[in-house]
Amino acid sequence: METEINLKLKILELTFNKNLQYKNTLIILLFTYFIGVIISLLTKQLKVSNFIDMYLLAISTMFILGFGLILLNEFNSHLDRIIEELKKLI
Repeated sequence: METEINLKLKILELTFNKNLQYKNTLIILLFTYFIGVIISLLTKQLKVSNFIDMYLLAISTMFILGFGLILLNEFNSHLDRIIEELKKLI
């Protein structure tokens, strides 16, 4: 019985670490995207006065940010569920 609980704890810890790593990677990717956008605006590779450039930037930013926030919310809910299961076992 005790080995079964230890095995379940190890599996939950590995799943928790996996989801935490996904979350950290997503945050780094979003941060890198915004740094890239800022650099491209500062070096004038994207012109603020050009409507098409700003339109494409706005659409891609909304898509990337929306998808990122959905994934971030999903990873947070997975982490919360794992923490609750760990509390039940301990």
